Amino acid sequence: MNSLKINNLPPLEVILSALPEDAIFYNLDFVYQFKTQQFNSKNFDEIRRHIERQLITKFNPFKELKVEDQLLNTHYRFEFSFAEFNLDLSVQKFIYVKVFHIDNEVRVREENQKLYMHQINNSKNAELAEISAGIGHEINNPLTIICAKTQYLKNQIQSSEIENKNKILESLDKIETHSERITRIVRSLKNFSRISENDVFESVLLSQIFQDSLSMVIPRIKEKGIQAVYDLKAMNIYIMCIPSEIVQIMLNLLKNSIDVLASHRIPMIKIEVVQFTVSKLKVMFIDNGAGILPENVDKIFNSFYTTKPSGLGTGLGLSISKHLAIKNNGDLYLDQNSDMTCFCLELVISKQGDAK
Repeated sequence: MNSLKINNLPPLEVILSALPEDAIFYNLDFVYQFKTQQFNSKNFDEIRRHIERQLITKFNPFKELKVEDQLLNTHYRFEFSFAEFNLDLSVQKFIYVKVFHIDNEVRVREENQKLYMHQINNSKNAELAEISAGIGHEINNPLTIICAKTQYLKNQIQSSEIENKNKILESLDKIETHSERITRIVRSLKNFSRISENDVFESVLLSQIFQDSLSMVIPRIKEKGIQAVYDLKAMNIYIMCIPSEIVQIMLNLLKNSIDVLASHRIPMIKIEVVQFTVSKLKVMFIDNGAGILPENVDKIFNSFYTTKPSGLGTGLGLSISKHLAIKNNGDLYLDQNSDMTCFCLELVISKQGDAK
C-alpha cells in the first residue's frame, strides 16, 4: 500500500495502526494492507489467511473457498465492516476487520450455553414424542363430534322443514367449542416445538401459558383419573418471559406429578398462584404423591439425576427447567415446608399489569 501523506499529516497507515484495538485492514480486493500495533498475536499469519477465506465467503461467494480452520474459530471472533477515510483531496476505502480473542472463561460459557440449548431441544423432542399419541387421540375426539354435528346440520338444512332450532344452535355451539379446543392444542404444540434460542421476552397472560402446557398432558391426566385443581382467574396476570420456555418448565412439572401419581388411589394435582412482591409471583405445582426423600432433595436439580425407573426419564427435566427459570429472571425450587410435594416457579410480573 502507498502511504498517504498530505499537509505534513502522518501517513494514514500510521494513524490507523495506532488504534487501541486488534484490527486488520484490507483493500476492496481482499488484499492485506496493514494491522494495528495492538494486534501482536503470534498466530498472525494463520489468522490472516483465515480472515481472507472468510472475506471471500462474505463478499465474493463465487470464489473458491478452502476449508476453514476450526481451531481459530474456537479462539477468535471477527467483525467485518467497510471503512472510508477522507484526508483533504484523497479518499481511501478499506475493509475493516476487528478481531476478538475469546478467552477461556468466555469460551467455556459459550460452550455451556450451546450444551444447554442442545439439551433443551433434545428434551423437547423427547417430550413431543411421548405426548404425541395422546394428543392425537385428544384431537380425534372433538373432530369426530364436529363431523357428526356438521352432518346433522346438513341434513336439517336439506330437509323441507327446518325444525329443532334449539338443537341446531346447540350443535353450532359444540362445533365452535371443539374447534377452539383443537386450535388451542395445535397452538400449544406449535409454540412448544419451536426452537426458542432466538425468541425474545414478551408480555403474555399466565393463564394462556398454563393452558398451553395443560392441553398437552390432558390425555394422560384423564387416562390416570387425576383430579386437576386450578383457578384460571387467579392466573389472569401478565408476566414478562419467553413463553415457549415457561411452557417447557410447566410441562415438565406437570409430567413429573403425573408420573409419581401413577399408582395413587386418589391422585390430585393442584396449581396455586401467589403474588409475593410487587414485581414477582410464584406458581406452585402441588401433588399428593409419595414425595421426595430427604437424601434426594439436594440432588433433584442436578443434570442426569432421576428417581424414575430406567427408561422413564433422562434426569434433565428439572435441571433444564431451573436453568430456564433463571434465564427468565425467575427461579424454580422445592418448598420443603409444604405437607405435600410442592415445586415453586417464580416469574416476573409484566408492567402491563393485570388483564381486564
